[in-house]
Amino acid sequence: MGQPDEVIRRASLTLALEEENGVLLSIALCHLSLRHFDEAVSGLRLAGQIDDLPLGLLARGSQEDLREVHALATRSGMRLHLTDYHLKQAKYCLTQNLTGEALAHYTQAQTLIERTGYRRRDLELGELEQHFRNLA
Repeated sequence: MGQPDEVIRRASLTLALEEENGVLLSIALCHLSLRHFDEAVSGLRLAGQIDDLPLGLLARGSQEDLREVHALATRSGMRLHLTDYHLKQAKYCLTQNLTGEALAHYTQAQTLIERTGYRRRDLELGELEQHFRNLA
């Protein structure tokens, strides 16, 4: 919501409290908010939160992480995470000049957004669409 300083302030306060209480999921999510991605992913694994694990993996964003997101999301029917995977992969493929692969990921993301109504990713999808139009 455009208030990153407030997110950091609140996550820092919450992290201190949750570490005292030992609430693994809350600790991991605080690390995620604070952009401590390695700690977040480790914490999500430790908490056993397979449905939240893709959040950390997507944020950290290595190719290994994205392969794991794809496997988890496909196996578990997590279509929103699968959408995010395809968007990230499309952007990555563009940085590697793999335009055909990028377009395939873009198309998959577009289809999933249409099927799920995942409108929160319209801006990213639009940016990719514009990029492909500029290439034509």
